[in-house]
Amino acid sequence: MTERLEDRWSDDTNFRKYFNPYREIFREASADLVSRTFADHVRTEDTILEIGSGLGELVMIAPKYAAQIQQTEQSPKIVESHQRLNPDSNVKVANVYDLPFEDLSFDVAIGYAVFDTLGNLDDALKEVGRVLSPNGKFIHFLDLVASCNTIFVKYAEQGIVPFPAFTPGNDASGAFRLVQRETARSFLNSLLPQKQDLFARYIENPESCYQLLYQDKHMHILRNMAKEVERLVPDAKVLKLNDIFTRDLEESLRRNGYNIIDSGTRDGVAIVQRNGRHRERSDINLFHNDNGFDRSRNDPQLAQELGSNQVKVVSTLYTTIAQKS
Repeated sequence: MTERLEDRWSDDTNFRKYFNPYREIFREASADLVSRTFADHVRTEDTILEIGSGLGELVMIAPKYAAQIQQTEQSPKIVESHQRLNPDSNVKVANVYDLPFEDLSFDVAIGYAVFDTLGNLDDALKEVGRVLSPNGKFIHFLDLVASCNTIFVKYAEQGIVPFPAFTPGNDASGAFRLVQRETARSFLNSLLPQKQDLFARYIENPESCYQLLYQDKHMHILRNMAKEVERLVPDAKVLKLNDIFTRDLEESLRRNGYNIIDSGTRDGVAIVQRNGRHRERSDINLFHNDNGFDRSRNDPQLAQELGSNQVKVVSTLYTTIAQKS
């Protein structure tokens, strides 16, 4: 099965331009959490299947387990980039909906910020369950804001338009205001003429319009759109992307025969030397990734404890651990 959503993940630009520079700042803290999770739930003899390896982030932060992990990635282009960066990698092209492995062939299946990009969690988890051994474990880490692409497809089927919403502590990628399509069409005449065309195009094709506007030079347009929709439909439900994903993942795991062992936000912590990544923000000594939201700040007490050459790094990841029943 090939899914339209995965077409968006065939270019490594997102990894190189957006994900990697952000993750690099918090990598040691993310590694702390992943390593502790592996120590608790992965045995030395376990065979591990990684879904959606990207450019190799998981193996980079958990190198101790590299020999046990069969990395997979659905995009041949990403696999080529991955292999150029990591010539010794065992990554192979594989689609999560049709894995090229025998039944019961892995003890653990892992995703690192991957399952939030999938439009059909049920089918993906069924296929993962097929290749997992009896009592095999499923582990997923979400270190960034959950992908917004899936909700456009999900709510389009229900006649709902997701408009960007700016909530306290979040940006435009963090939350959406859900408006019935007919309601959205009905308020077009309430807008100034110069705004009507943009709103009409967004209502008919919200996903492509959002993708075009979600860049720095157009962010003010999204902010203005969010304000207009809040004014016109103040009672519309606002949902945060991370909340939508974590709810959907847990519900899908239960539907597909997994017992959830643990699920929630967990912190990884590290004290590191202030290096090139952190010198660029010399006024900050506490670097905190909160599931894709940067909560970094200066902590006066920490300055006394660490001095100027060290910083504290915290990475909060939504971590889900389940077992095949």
